[in-house]
Amino acid sequence: MSDKKSEICSKVIGVVGQNGSGKDTLIKYLDERCGLEVLSLGDVARELAHLEEAAFSRDKLHEVSQKYQEKYGEDFFIKAVIEEIESKLWEKVGVTGIRTPSEVDTLRKHFGSNFFLIHVYVDNPEVRFERLKQRGESRDPQNYDDFLAQEKAEKDMFRVDEAKQCADISIANAGTLEDFHWEIDQLILQEQFFQSLCREA
Repeated sequence: MSDKKSEICSKVIGVVGQNGSGKDTLIKYLDERCGLEVLSLGDVARELAHLEEAAFSRDKLHEVSQKYQEKYGEDFFIKAVIEEIESKLWEKVGVTGIRTPSEVDTLRKHFGSNFFLIHVYVDNPEVRFERLKQRGESRDPQNYDDFLAQEKAEKDMFRVDEAKQCADISIANAGTLEDFHWEIDQLILQEQFFQSLCREA
């Protein structure tokens, strides 16, 4: 097993961005184009919340995240993701839900040039809130004031603004889905990382 594992050289695409910016949409389309295994840091937190029989509200998930980070370190969740990638010998992986500079740093140190971070953004918060409403998940805020308050709390808690500064590229997602797919197609065509990643898909 160790010999086989040493032959695996995982390429990992990370996505960072604010709520409603299109992180999952980006990874889903890259999966369609390139054939990725997809992991979410949020899913790790939700699994732990389930084990503790906690609600899946965003506030409760934040409490669970803080609890485990305080106990095991700020990179607890990203290390769990790395462990899963390596245990399953995945070669091409998309990781959503990256939020902190520490998570970015851990991925870069572990995967080196085989890690590529994309920042996806929508400058208008009202657009992002409307997209969350369309998503219709119970954990999302139900009114705009709560959305803004939650966004401020997450900025302070996770330092997303610092993490996005570490991105290799930024992609706007303010238009239609077709516009966004076009932007991603250009990324695949122009970045060497993606040309080699998607060549065999």
